[in-house]
Parts: sequence; structure tokens; C-alpha cells
Amino acid sequence: MQGGNYSLKTRAILILSGSLVFFIAFCIILFRGVLPYLFRSTQGSAGILAVNRLILILVSFYIFFLSLLYVLFIRKILDPLGQISQDIYHITVANRLISGGYAGRELKTLWASVNDMLDKQNQSFMSTHVFRSIFNDMEAFLFVSDPQTCEILFMNDSMKRNLGVDDRVIGKFCWQILYPGSTGRCSFCPLHRLLQEPEKPVTWERTDLCNKYFKNTDSMIKWIDNQYAHLQYGLDISDIKAAQEELKRRLEQQELMSAISQNFIVSTDNIETLINYALEMTGVFMNVSRVLLSKKNPDDNSNIFVYEWFNRDHVSTSRKGVAYPFIPGDPVYDAFAHKFSYLACNDVAAEPIYAETLNPLGIKSFISVSVVTGGSFWGILSVDEYRKKRDWQPSDIQLVGLIASVISGALERNEIEKALIAAKEQAEQSSLAKTNFLARMSHEMRTPMNAIIGMNILAQNSSDPVKKDHCLFKINEASVHLLGVINDILDMARIGAGKFDLSYSEFDFNRMILRIADVMTFKFEEKKQHFDVHIDPAAPRYIIADNQRLVQVLTNFLSNASKFTHEGGNISLSADKVSSDGNISILRFTVADTGIGIAPGHLDRIFSLFEQVDGSISRKYGGTGLGLAISRSLAELMGGRIWAESELGKGSRFMFELPVQEKISLNPPADDDTAGGAQTMENWSAGPEEQKPEDNYGIFEGITILLAEDVELNQEILIALLEETGVVIDCAANGAEAVSMFQENPGKYGAILMDIQMPEMDGLEATRRIREWEQERSLLPESPKAIPIIAMTANVFKEDIERCLDAGMNDHLGKPIEIEEVLRKLKMYLNVVAIES
Repeated sequence: MQGGNYSLKTRAILILSGSLVFFIAFCIILFRGVLPYLFRSTQGSAGILAVNRLILILVSFYIFFLSLLYVLFIRKILDPLGQISQDIYHITVANRLISGGYAGRELKTLWASVNDMLDKQNQSFMSTHVFRSIFNDMEAFLFVSDPQTCEILFMNDSMKRNLGVDDRVIGKFCWQILYPGSTGRCSFCPLHRLLQEPEKPVTWERTDLCNKYFKNTDSMIKWIDNQYAHLQYGLDISDIKAAQEELKRRLEQQELMSAISQNFIVSTDNIETLINYALEMTGVFMNVSRVLLSKKNPDDNSNIFVYEWFNRDHVSTSRKGVAYPFIPGDPVYDAFAHKFSYLACNDVAAEPIYAETLNPLGIKSFISVSVVTGGSFWGILSVDEYRKKRDWQPSDIQLVGLIASVISGALERNEIEKALIAAKEQAEQSSLAKTNFLARMSHEMRTPMNAIIGMNILAQNSSDPVKKDHCLFKINEASVHLLGVINDILDMARIGAGKFDLSYSEFDFNRMILRIADVMTFKFEEKKQHFDVHIDPAAPRYIIADNQRLVQVLTNFLSNASKFTHEGGNISLSADKVSSDGNISILRFTVADTGIGIAPGHLDRIFSLFEQVDGSISRKYGGTGLGLAISRSLAELMGGRIWAESELGKGSRFMFELPVQEKISLNPPADDDTAGGAQTMENWSAGPEEQKPEDNYGIFEGITILLAEDVELNQEILIALLEETGVVIDCAANGAEAVSMFQENPGKYGAILMDIQMPEMDGLEATRRIREWEQERSLLPESPKAIPIIAMTANVFKEDIERCLDAGMNDHLGKPIEIEEVLRKLKMYLNVVAIES
């Protein structure tokens, strides 16, 4: 159409141009040929000039006429016709008039009306298309029908698929399609309400469509041709309804669980009554025939029904007290023994693994859930149905599981309550034992302190040298006893805190027994007790063990034997090899006495902390009650065990078995002065080994040592104890002062005795400062020119000693100091040998 418009205009221009050329040619011929010939004789050249002017005027006039004709014909007629042709072409392509360039008001109005009509037609077409697309994409059921005739105008794809129909359904009655067999409009159809109130949609529910539950919404809508139509929108809410029913059931189950749990918590009835009530509530709620709770019997690999509720209308006999096998291979055992799972069966007759055992009992369906207490299998909670098979839902199984867990908790709480009662009684007994222990400790510590203070006063007030010596002897005895009490307390505290470390070394087994005998002989001779030692000839000569702790245990046994054996009684120590495996031997030490003995019912108490058989023992014989508890702990730390045998009034036997490593030593330990001697001793009895005294007079003459000690009394004691050696002692009141004194004159001192707990600067920091100062002068702690530093402190635990060595100290001395040990260490580091008298 657009090309045709330009052809029309071109043809018009060609016609006008042709007419113009024809007119000019005609004028030229007329005025240049004919007229000059007619007027040649009269006009001459002036005539010709006049003709030319005339021609020019005529041509100009004709051109003006043609231009005017072009404007009127082309712009006012041909262009609007071409525009109309173009707009008609756009209607066919774009379905709209798009031109707006008309001069006439009538054409503009006409074109606007046409466009409005086209817009409405497009909107109607698009609305119908969009509606159909949207409706077909819905999963819901949707159809549109004529409200007057009930003929189906539209049905979406989802509804057609579910009803099994196709597009031929259009035009048929809705009640014929939705409810085959119907003879007329459905009685429950809400169309009559819509016709009365078209603006109010109607929502209703129905369950018979496709065997599903639908929520329908009916409304009146504008359909094609702007006519009202009946729209029914059906949403499948079967899952929602099922969820609602399940939620309702779960709420009822929660109420049941809450009632059962609350009953277990607040009721004062015993556990048996509460469990029976829980079983009854479960059976009534689930409407079953029987609810049973069985308990595992470990003695004969069976489960026995210990609690039961049953509906007497369904069954007549009780199964309480009946046992059934619970052995590997049985499905019940496999499900519950270790997995703590559950079993559920809807139809026992259809399950061969259950039918053989349960059919004779009349059980049609069941649920069984494990009951677990303390992380271990306790028993099984079972729900049985005798009337018919049941389609158990997951919520049913979950309910039984929850009730089983509540019963498990109740059983655990019952056991805990029993344990709490027992613990309370034990705590009361322990509290009483601790009270008695503190009383004994007070007695054991105050008695020697009283002796020390009293004898010290007597010695000060007496001028008799013999009496002073007696007082000093008693003070020494009391001090040793007090130190033993303190050591027992510290050992027990370290063992209880898990900070007790063992120190294994190689030593001569025979020599160790000799030393124990030497130490204890004096005590036995005081009470005129006979002491025998026997060592098994098969026992190894050299062993690797904790020598110090082994001696401590045996010395404790022997001390107790002496304490509780009357004068003239018999005490023996024997060491036997029980067995061996490679280089590991089991040694058994036995200490036997003829003392007061222990009643059999009290043997398990004597190795407990804070325990003694009775209070009269402490009052008569003394003691803290810690010795045997410490001995048992030490034995267990070393991998051994301790036990006792006794008969009241006839004596006791304390046994100690210990694994040790045998050692065939080519180089006996340095302190072994019995190398090459006999390996066995039988019926040994002797007094203390005689030793030649050493003469220490003047051995440190000309040597000066530095003592870092903040307590003046301790300074005074050490100076007095070392007075005969001739050593000169300079004292520093704290670590900072010791560092300063050493740095001012390092060559003056042969050694430093360093306390740890001091004000301003402790001994560890002082030692580090001294070692740093020496290192700046290229001296190392191992260098002969480095000053020996020996800790002299009351911090005597292994970790304390390690801290001293880590700080740069060479050795350690514990307080209270033993002068022999002080002299030995000083001789070693000062390279001085004592003079034998």
C-alpha cells in the first residue's frame, strides 16, 4: 500500500509535467511559427518581440496554474488517500491505526474511534488468552460454566487429566461430568446463592471428588462477550486435612505424655504404682488389648514381664511373671540388645518370623520398644492387639517410644534416688570419719608438739647436762614423729591431686630388704618383739622399680605390725617370687604378726582414707589412719595390689604383690656393698649395722659459702650445725641481696645454699640472674668455674625439684634439713673428703 501511494503521486507529477511541456511546445509553434507568418509584413522585429513576451507570460501563468493545481491535488487529495491506505495496512499488521497527521477534525475523530474500538477488541482477546493460560497452568481443579444452563464453557488441563476427559467436555453439563450418573443439578451446588448475590464468593468443602478432599471456591466472573459465568476453583487439601488430623492426634498424644510425665514427677507413689498407671493410660488411649513391660534377666538370658495392663474384654489371662528367651539370633534380641531399636508388626500372621511364637498367644499386631537406663539395655515396652490387625502409624510407634523413654527416666531417677540415699549415708559416714580423722590428726600433731615445747622448756630450766640430753632426745623423737605425720598428709594430698610421680631405678633387692630390717630392728627391740626375714632364693637380685616407695609401703606394714603386736610377739617379713613372664616378675611381700588382729567385717575399711577399725584403736595405739590408704595408693600406682587376712585376737597378714623388671647387672649400683654376697637370706635376725662415725671437724676450713635465707632462726641453726666444719657462712636476707653479694665478689664463695620462698626476689629468679651473669662471662652451669647452687627449701615435691634444676641449680636439699645430707652434698660440690676417726 505504501508503494502504491508513491506511484500515484509520481503519475500525477508526470501528467502535470507532460502537460506543461506540451503547452510550452504548443505556444512556441503557435507564436514562433504561425503568428509571425501572419503578421510578418506588418510587425517586423517589434512584432516578434511582442510575441516572445506573450509566450513568456503565458508560460509563466501556466506554470503558476500547474503549481496551484499540484498543491490542491497532491497535498489535499492524494496524500490523505495515501495515508489512509498506509493506516489500513497497519490495521492488518499491528491491529491499530498509528497515523495522526490528518488536517481534518472529522478524520482525526474517526481515527480515534477506530483505535478505541481496536484497543477494546485487543484487550478482550488478550484477557481471554491470559485467563486460559493461567487457568491451564494451575494444579488446582478449575472449570467455568454457564450459570443458566450449567454447560461447561472451559475446564483447565489439570482437572481434565484427573477426570480422564478431553476438550469434548465443552458444552456438556457440569453435573454429568463431575458426578456421572446424576440426572440434574447437584443439590449442594452453591450456584443459587451466587445468582442471588453475585458479588459474594462461596467457599465449601467436599470429599467425594476423585476420592480426595477439596476446598472449593465458587464465584461469578465476566467471561467472553462480557457475559457472567460460573467459576469453580477446587483446591486439593487432602494432605492438609491429613496433617490436621495428625496434629490433633499428636496433641492428644502430648497431653497423654504430659499426664504420664507429670504423674512420675509430682506423685508420691512408689515406682511400681506409677509404672502400672502409665501402662493403663497408654492402653486406654491407644485402645489396645495389652501393654507389658519386661526386664532383662542376665542370669538366664531371658526377659521377664514385670509390669502389665490388659483389657479384660479382649483377653482373660495375665502374662506377668512369664519369661521368654532373650538370646543372640532371636529377632527381639537382635533388635534390642545393642541397637536399642523397635519392632512393629501390622499383621503377625503375614510375618513368618513372628507367626510361630505369637499366633498361639492370639496376638494379631504389636509394637515393641527398648527401655534403656544409664546407656544400657534394661527391658522392652510392648503394646499388643488381640482383636484384629492394626495399621500402625508412625505416630503410634513414636508414642510408644516416648512412653518408654519416660519410663526409662523414671527408672533412672529411682536408681539415682536410691544411690543418693546410699550416698547420703556414705557421706554422713565419711563426714564422721573425717571428723574422727581430724581429731586424730589434731592429737597426732599436738602430742609431739606438746612434747617438743615441754621438753624444750625443761631443758631451758635445767642445769643438769644429763637431763638436758634426755630432753633433747625426746624433742628429737617427737620431731621425727611429727615429720612423719606431715609427710603422710602431704603424700595423701599429692596422690589425691594426681600429682604423685614414681621414680624407677635399678637397685639391689637384697640390700633393700637389709636396710628395711636395719631401720625397723630398733623399734622391734624396744618392744622385745622377735623379727624374722625370709627372701625366696628364686627372687631376682637386681630389679628395676621405685625403691623409695617400695620401702615406704613395707616400712608402713612393719610399723603397723609392731604397733599392734604385744611385747614379746612375733613379726615376719617374707619376699617371694610368685611368677615371671620374660624379664617381668611378680613379687609378693608378706608381713605377718601375732597382734590384736582385725574382725573380718572390718578388713575392707582399713585401706580406706580416714578410716580405722574403731576410735579406741587411735586412742590406745595412736596413728593418723593414712598409712594403709597411702600404701594401697602407692601399690596401685606401681601396678600392684594390697590385701589383708586377719583373725581377731590371733594376728594379721598383710600382702603386697608388685610386678618388677629383673635386671642382670654387670655393674652393680654404686651404693652396693654386698656385691658378690649371698642372694638369699633365711631366718635373718640382727641388730642395726654398725657404721664408723666420720670426723667432720675443720673439713671446710678456709671455705666461704653464701646462704640465702630470709628466716634468721634458720640461718642460726645452719651456722651452728656447720660450726665444727670451720666453714664461713655469709647470709643474705633475700634473693636480690644474694645476687648482689655474689656479683660483688664471685671468687669468694665456694657454693651457694639458696632458699626458694623469699621476699623481694625468690630463689629461682636469683639463680637465673646469677647464671645469666655467669653466661655473660662465658661460664656455663656445668663449668668448674661456675658457682654450685644448692636449693635448701621446704618445697620438696618432684615438680619443685625439677623447677629448681630448670632454673640452673645443681642440687636440692629438703627442709627440715638433715645435717648428714647437708654435709654429703657440700663435700661433693666442694671436693672435700671427710676424715675417718
